[in-house]
Amino acid sequence: MHAGGRLGLLKALPSEWLPQNADEDFARELERYMSRAAIIGGEWGEAQLGSRPTMSVPLPVAVASFIRGYVRTFADEWVTERAREISDAVAAGLDAGEPMDRIAARLRDVFEGTMSRERATVIARTETIRASSAGALERYREAGVTDKEWSADGEGTCAQCQALHGEQRPMDRPFTGGIDAPPAHPDCRCATLPVLPEYGERGGLKV
Repeated sequence: MHAGGRLGLLKALPSEWLPQNADEDFARELERYMSRAAIIGGEWGEAQLGSRPTMSVPLPVAVASFIRGYVRTFADEWVTERAREISDAVAAGLDAGEPMDRIAARLRDVFEGTMSRERATVIARTETIRASSAGALERYREAGVTDKEWSADGEGTCAQCQALHGEQRPMDRPFTGGIDAPPAHPDCRCATLPVLPEYGERGGLKV
């Protein structure tokens, strides 16, 4: 197949091979998951303020809006990555002169290996931290807290996060590195605490 014909084939493949509305389905599930994590984060944030958390804490509008925008971008990027993997698999098969059954096997490998258990765990932990941080910060703002503190007390925190541990910033200012709140990186295990001197030291969120 000549280059022009192959390019046309590869451009058409992703939209035909990926499930219809794959990005919307993925975004819907991620939004539901992160919304629940944000509610739990808000409850945890209330506990840091000395309040007794309840499972009936509503999801603040600001947090819901943040999650909705974030998952839309995340889902688009996820589907784009899957489409690229499909194109790469087909291109590799065509370049190698493979028969269609072998190219089909390459595609099965793409779909069956879309996400390893390890990667899924990293994504789940990272997005849980992102959503719970958003929920906690919103609770702090509602309570009139003016400053926040980075906590890297959890097990498995890295050198990057340990360097941020204990750093305090106004609620509307980012921590060192331009990060508003955890996660600082994939698989981050940190938390954001309210600066409340009268309560003394507080522990980080364990994930």
